[in-house]
Amino acid sequence: MVELVTAISLLAVVVLAVGILMVSSQKNWNVLYGRVYRQEAIDSPAARAVFEAICRKSSHSKAVLNNNKTSLELYYWNPGSNSSTPENYARFYLSGTNLRVEQGKNKPGEWIPDTNSPAESIHIAAKVKSVQFDTVGASVQMVVNYSDTKLAPVVYSAIRKNL
Repeated sequence: MVELVTAISLLAVVVLAVGILMVSSQKNWNVLYGRVYRQEAIDSPAARAVFEAICRKSSHSKAVLNNNKTSLELYYWNPGSNSSTPENYARFYLSGTNLRVEQGKNKPGEWIPDTNSPAESIHIAAKVKSVQFDTVGASVQMVVNYSDTKLAPVVYSAIRKNL
C-alpha cells in the first residue's frame, strides 16, 4: 500500500510539472504570435517600403517639413520626364492614429502642390502615437512611435536620389 501511494505521488508530481510546462509554453506562444501578427508588425514593413520608394524617386533639391517636424513633403518627377520641375508631390502626415501619405500633382512649372487637382491619400500604418521627420542633405528620416508603449520607436531612413 505504501509503495502504491508513493508511486501515485511521484506520478502526480510528474503530471503537475508537465502541466505547468505546457501552460507556460502556451502563454509564451500567445505572446510571440501576438508580436508577429499584431497590426504594428504588419504595418511596419509596409510603411518602410512606401517611405523608401517615395524617397528614392524624390528630388533632393527640396523637402518641406512643418514647424514641429510632424509632416514631410517631397517632390518627384513622372518616369521619363524631362521637365525642369517635379510634376508630383507626396506628403507624409499623421491623421489621428493613422500614418498616411497624400500624393498629387504640382502646379505646372512650380514646386507647389496644385490644390485644384485631386490628391490620393493612402493609409500606411495604424495605431501610431506620433511621427517625427528630419532631413539632412539628401537623407530623410522618419521616426514612428506606436500607441503600444511596449514597442520601441521605429526609425526609417532613405536617400533622395533625383536632382
